[in-house]
Amino acid sequence: MIDHANPLLAQRRQLLRAALQAQIDTGKIPTQIVDYIDALYARHRDFEAERIAGLALWMGKDNGTTWRETCFEGFGIVLRAALTVLHGVACVAADSARAQDRAMQERSLSSCGLSSTLAARWSQLGQHRLSLTGATLPERGHCVQQLVHWLGGTTALAEIGLPQAASMNREVTSLTVVEQAAEEAVQAIQTVSRCLWHVWVQRTWRCVAPSCAVFLDREVGVGATLGAALIALGQDNTVWEVLPRPLGRLEVVVTLLARATTATDDTGGEEYGGSR
Repeated sequence: MIDHANPLLAQRRQLLRAALQAQIDTGKIPTQIVDYIDALYARHRDFEAERIAGLALWMGKDNGTTWRETCFEGFGIVLRAALTVLHGVACVAADSARAQDRAMQERSLSSCGLSSTLAARWSQLGQHRLSLTGATLPERGHCVQQLVHWLGGTTALAEIGLPQAASMNREVTSLTVVEQAAEEAVQAIQTVSRCLWHVWVQRTWRCVAPSCAVFLDREVGVGATLGAALIALGQDNTVWEVLPRPLGRLEVVVTLLARATTATDDTGGEEYGGSR
């Protein structure tokens, strides 16, 4: 039912419905997405319905074969940018230690939105020799899976078993560079999340796998649980701007992903991992 009490919203809903129908008619969007949007309208969540509709239309313009390229490139950016962040945080900690000014270190990182707990952890990680590369999408996806647990704190540092670096990487000495890398990582995670959500909505995974869980594990390399968490983030617009500084946003995103993965280990991400 269209809400005639607000002519502008009603008009926008009609225009969105017509645009969605055009995508449905060409097979780019499944009819189920309209049912989901209608349910949001019925609950008077008009702006949420418009956001989902707009995202579906944007995704529907993409070629169905581009998910590999999008995820491959996105994972590569995440891995490179995250290493820059870790080395940068480690350098800030090392410089503060030499100046014997721990308070300066905590102030500089906390002003960027990074909690003291994760600042200490990331600094320790940045002092190790980190090798996170992959020649294929599943290899990169597996590296991202490892990285999320490292950054999110769900894997103890003692369990990682990484070799200590012979010397500190001094290429990153500016917090501005660290924040730029954090922003790149967040943007790449957001792009991949939206891409995987699109694949789930359109059921594109059916072309290459018997279930979405197998698709996420075998084709993407992130596993069913982390894949499900990424899909969930792909349809949630609130988390990406929850904090004003990139380091703070990166902490929130990786913490959510790591904890969601741990929480759904027993279920295998059933909501997004089944044969929908």
